[in-house]
Amino acid sequence: MKFTCVAMDFDGCLAYYNDDKTGLFKIFTDIGFTEDEARDAYGDVDEAEGISLNSLVRSLERKSGRTIDRNGLEEKLSSWIESSVTLFPDVLKFLEKVKASGTPIAIVTFGNKEFQTQKIKTSKIIYDELVVTPKDGEKFLALGKLLKHYGAPIVFVDDKPKELDNARKHLAETEISLFRIIRPIGSHINKDAEFEHPEIKNLEEILS
Repeated sequence: MKFTCVAMDFDGCLAYYNDDKTGLFKIFTDIGFTEDEARDAYGDVDEAEGISLNSLVRSLERKSGRTIDRNGLEEKLSSWIESSVTLFPDVLKFLEKVKASGTPIAIVTFGNKEFQTQKIKTSKIIYDELVVTPKDGEKFLALGKLLKHYGAPIVFVDDKPKELDNARKHLAETEISLFRIIRPIGSHINKDAEFEHPEIKNLEEILS
């Protein structure tokens, strides 16, 4: 099928952290926190507002009663992002094929806008539009805008069942094709979906 736009999630779909985020937590263990405390803070803010340096610092300060000196932390975070964010092997070839076909590419991701933008910029992927949604589960709003802009049908690929389910609830099957990508690394592999979404392991499967 010819799509008017190819939309994709970023984390767990196009890219992953090659160190399981240990480099991120080391930023905080280096200033006196345990890795368990850092992971706990990460878990607190990930689903609620998306990860950022400020959200992690606020969570750790709230839990520990400490005031954290932010001096130098941004540089350490940037270094970790550059060394850790890694594309899955099929991504670049797939994006090149889509681009060569003249089909617009949209990255639709949830999280802190600055943090997500920095990761995507570091990955050096090609795209036409980047939308960072501030609330978990609301990617369907961005997809609706893409439909209005490009017309139907568009395609959307994500590894998170919740986002795919919400898109199916709000957008017609004639407007959008949804695919759940199953990567060997990801935090949503064992989560159940409300609807049956075609499952793929390689992005090029959506072009067949």
